[in-house]
Amino acid sequence: GEDGYTTVQSIVPGGAAADDGRLKAGDKILAVSNEKGEMVDVVEMKLTKVVDYIRGKAGTKVKLQIQKAGGTTTETIELTRKTVPLTSSEVKGEIIQTGDRLKGTNSRVGIIKIPSFYRDFNGADNGVEDFKSTSRDVRKVLDEFQSKGVDAVVVDLRTNGGGALTEAIEVSGLFIDQGPVVQVKDHRNKIKQLDDEEPGVAWRGPLVVVINRLSASASEI
Repeated sequence: GEDGYTTVQSIVPGGAAADDGRLKAGDKILAVSNEKGEMVDVVEMKLTKVVDYIRGKAGTKVKLQIQKAGGTTTETIELTRKTVPLTSSEVKGEIIQTGDRLKGTNSRVGIIKIPSFYRDFNGADNGVEDFKSTSRDVRKVLDEFQSKGVDAVVVDLRTNGGGALTEAIEVSGLFIDQGPVVQVKDHRNKIKQLDDEEPGVAWRGPLVVVINRLSASASEI
C-alpha cells in the first residue's frame, strides 16, 4: 500500500495479468469486483483483504478499476483468473557481467532468485529419487555457477513469503559446513536446535543476500 492505495509492485509471470498485458507495475488498484460483480472501493483497505477480493477460483472473472502509473485517468479491466504454474515460484539462476565494479575488471555475478521454499513432501516420504525441492534446485544453480566461473553470488529473497522450514535449513546448509541454523521454542518454552547436518558447502566465495519487508517466515532463516 502507498498513501492508502494498493499499488502493483510486479506482475507474476504466467498469471492472468501477465497474459492480459494491460496491468503494469506502478498501477494503482482503486476498486475490485465482488462475487456479485459489484465494484468494491479498496482505497484505504488492508492489503490482505484486497488480495482476498482479487483471488478466486480459476476460470472465474474479476474486474479491477485501476489508475495508470503516473497518471490520473482510470480504467476498468476484466481478467479471467487462472492457476499460476509452479514454475513461477521456482528457483531461477542468472549470470550477469558487472563491468568494472568488482576487482577493477569485468566480473561475473551469479544471481539466484528464490521466490518460495517448496518441497514435494509426498515424493520425499515415498522415496522418489528426484523429488522437487528448493535446496536441490539451488544446488543445481550453484553447480552451474561454479562450472561457468562466477566471481560472486547474490541470493535474492525479496518478497519470498517462506514455506518449508526443512528447505530453509537445507538451503542455509549449502553455504555453511555443518552446525546450528535455527532454534525453535515450543509452547512449554522448550528450545530445540535445528542443524545443517550435511558436511561440505556448495559455495565458498563472496555472497550477498537480498531481502525486503515482504521476506518472511522461512526466508528470514
